[in-house]
Amino acid sequence: MNTWPGSLLFGSYFPPRPNEIKERREQKSQSRDVLARYYAKYADQNISFDEIAARETQGFCLRAGSEVWLTRRMEYALEHQDGFSGVAASQAVRKFFDSDHAKLLPAAVINGRLHAALALAFRTESPRSPEEGDTYDIEHLSTFLPYVDVFVTDQFMASVANKGNVGLAKDYGTTVRALGERQIDAFIQFLTELTERDSVAELAGAIYDAIAAGEFLRDLVSSAREMYPPTA
Repeated sequence: MNTWPGSLLFGSYFPPRPNEIKERREQKSQSRDVLARYYAKYADQNISFDEIAARETQGFCLRAGSEVWLTRRMEYALEHQDGFSGVAASQAVRKFFDSDHAKLLPAAVINGRLHAALALAFRTESPRSPEEGDTYDIEHLSTFLPYVDVFVTDQFMASVANKGNVGLAKDYGTTVRALGERQIDAFIQFLTELTERDSVAELAGAIYDAIAAGEFLRDLVSSAREMYPPTA
């Protein structure tokens, strides 16, 4: 290749497997049933919010520590960046997920608190049974909430996240809210004001505008040419 294109665009489409939608629905149904069993056990044991949160936080760490795609990446970083041997890297990763440090990860903390809140809601005078989307809602909140300014979810999950004993909005400085049809205009105004006062949002907007105008791609191509001069 002796010339650089003005831009490079890659796209892909993976059609769903024949039974993928059916499998997803079955997984959601199974996750609801699993939550119901665990919440029922917590109710029988009559344990507190803090105890449930601690158990669920520890369970999150154990599950994370068993995810090969995650642990292998951590081991790879220790081996190539810190000079660990393969065995030492594997031991260090296992030790981390067994430690109190892992239990302080935002994803672990959020997961524990939300499950504790839903478990208590399961044993009230007007019990709220787990729903098929609960596990996925908790995963989304645990993954993204600490790193955004505003998180939009359904009304129930927003109310749970903002409960005093859950306290996610307070602890992570994130606005957690639902979004009804009548609230859309106010929400757009909120986002507009947020971008005007937030330096990160301002930078993101500048990058977006530069990409739209073509300046970003031109700069990218120019930098690439300097780093990797085209060969004849």
